[in-house]
Amino acid sequence: MNTNTAGLIKAIQTGRRKLGLTEDEYRALLEGVSGKTSTKELNARQLKEVLRRMREAGFHTVADPQLQKIRSLWFSMYDEGIVKNKTEQSIAAYIRRITKKAVNACDVKDLQRVIETLKQWIDRLDDPAARERLRREFVTMPTASPLLQ
Repeated sequence: MNTNTAGLIKAIQTGRRKLGLTEDEYRALLEGVSGKTSTKELNARQLKEVLRRMREAGFHTVADPQLQKIRSLWFSMYDEGIVKNKTEQSIAAYIRRITKKAVNACDVKDLQRVIETLKQWIDRLDDPAARERLRREFVTMPTASPLLQ
């Protein structure tokens, strides 16, 4: 097992706990993806597919690209003085306000909607210099993707 697959297995185990999967549900998920019932028997592509399906079911980690992009935008907006609070709780509250869901219940479309509202917020800024800095920073951020690269 290499470090890449070890990290994927760790993420899957976290997802299993957070989604509250029973042993039977978990084994059925693995078998549905690969025909095997243990993560130790899966290759990296199969592990990524298991993780993708868990994300579709509502599992998200801070490492999710879309959440990273939201956090990065939020922190940049804080640095510009646009948002007043730089905590994870304030980001979660904003996500909840936009989606009417907790962060871990959001799917890819929900998180994309949050990113779009942040972009619209930036577009409405009165300070043209701040608006341009944030737009430039947004363009240079990695593209948010629902799948692990």
